[in-house]
Amino acid sequence: MLGWVTSTAYDLINQPHPERPADSVRRALELVGDGRVGVDITAEYELADVEAAIAGLAGGATHGKSVVRIG
Repeated sequence: MLGWVTSTAYDLINQPHPERPADSVRRALELVGDGRVGVDITAEYELADVEAAIAGLAGGATHGKSVVRIG
C-alpha cells in the first residue's frame, strides 16, 4: 500500500501543473482545520508503539485513520 501512496504522490508532483494538487491539498487541510470536514481517527499510538500501529493497520484491526504521535 505504501508503494501505491508513494507512486501516486510522485505522479501528482510530476504532472504538467504540479500546483494543482498542491492547491487541492491546501484546501483540504483548510477544511479540516476549520472543522467543516472531519477526520475519523480510530487509533492513536505513541512513537514507541509504532510496531503495534503497523501491525494493527496490516491486520485490518483499525478503520479510519491511525495517528502516531511524535514528540
